[in-house]
Amino acid sequence: MVLKVVEVTKEVYLWVEKETSGLIKDILPSDLVDCFTRLIFTNAVYFKGAWEHNFDASNTKDDNFFLLNGSSVQVSFMTNKEKQYILSVACSGFKFLKLPYEQGHDDKRKFSMYIFLPDTKDGLPALVEKMGSESGFIEKRLPNHPVEVHEFLIPKFKISFGFQVSEVLQEMGLVFPFFW
Repeated sequence: MVLKVVEVTKEVYLWVEKETSGLIKDILPSDLVDCFTRLIFTNAVYFKGAWEHNFDASNTKDDNFFLLNGSSVQVSFMTNKEKQYILSVACSGFKFLKLPYEQGHDDKRKFSMYIFLPDTKDGLPALVEKMGSESGFIEKRLPNHPVEVHEFLIPKFKISFGFQVSEVLQEMGLVFPFFW
């Protein structure tokens, strides 16, 4: 039975690797599939965007990043001096930065990352509160025009995300596959 588990897991890995042109290889945690597994349901999104205005690696510098508990840690920050889309709303205590990704030649879609920046190092809880309590808060404030920003720093980051869908499916009423 263990041999069959290894064989099925390998088959899923190979299928995912083929379907994503090698961009995703290990989609399942090694301990997720066992002899009781009857269904494997996977989904993947891979997005590797290039910034419209690149961050020059030689401009990376270490600085303090403030945590919610008031302490700080040293992290590497990216910066560039290109015109950026930024909006500062008077008396709101926040700025909104739009970082566009490079657009493909034939692609009509336009992707951007939006970063919501509190004006003070302890302003994040108030920003989260406003976002959750005011209908349309984000949509009303997204910046649409580039402005000169003398310098801005954002921590270097890498984003990945995973979650177990079984609980969500059970809450939706799909319980049969989970009770063998």
